[in-house]
Amino acid sequence: MREPEGGEGGEARGTEADPCALVEMALLAYLRVHGRRILEVAAPSGQSEVRIALRALFRYFSPSGRYRKLVDALSDCDELPLRIVEEDGEPSAVVPLEYVRRAGSE
Repeated sequence: MREPEGGEGGEARGTEADPCALVEMALLAYLRVHGRRILEVAAPSGQSEVRIALRALFRYFSPSGRYRKLVDALSDCDELPLRIVEEDGEPSAVVPLEYVRRAGSE
């Protein structure tokens, strides 16, 4: 997992925060709260990945630098370890169940 550049607060000496790290931090914060429940539902059914609505991550996103909203950081991130899909106008992150497991153990 990456940390935002510049340490705590995301910026130091004029460096811009890494947008991918900011998105990943929001996802990890979400999974620390909801990961166990996700695993309890998804693992027994044999799923290998889950979809998490991006709007569910909004409250876990920490603004940094010019990235005031999750969607701002997402628009500049090219290296996310997950796919973003849209179904019925609702964007979601497709997250491998193994990623959910690892996030819960950190």
